Amino acid sequence: MGFPTYFTPVVQAHAALGILTFLVLFPAGVFFRILDMPRSRTFHGYVQTFAYCTLTAVVGMGIWMAKTIDVVSLDATLYSLSSPANHLV
Repeated sequence: MGFPTYFTPVVQAHAALGILTFLVLFPAGVFFRILDMPRSRTFHGYVQTFAYCTLTAVVGMGIWMAKTIDVVSLDATLYSLSSPANHLV
């Protein structure tokens, strides 16, 4: 059957968004929270909500990739998908 033609861009987007989410967005949200200025809590909420949405997209892409390359069986759980062995395929 083979991979879809857009598989590689999804892998790259999965990696880039994952890095952006964990190394930029979540820490930026924490940074806004510790600032002592007006509306910093509002900015914190917006940034953390956006980070959570990008995290959801990253997880969705990872699940789609795992199903596409047939790593996931019917009895697999989300916990088993997060193992480092599945990221080294």
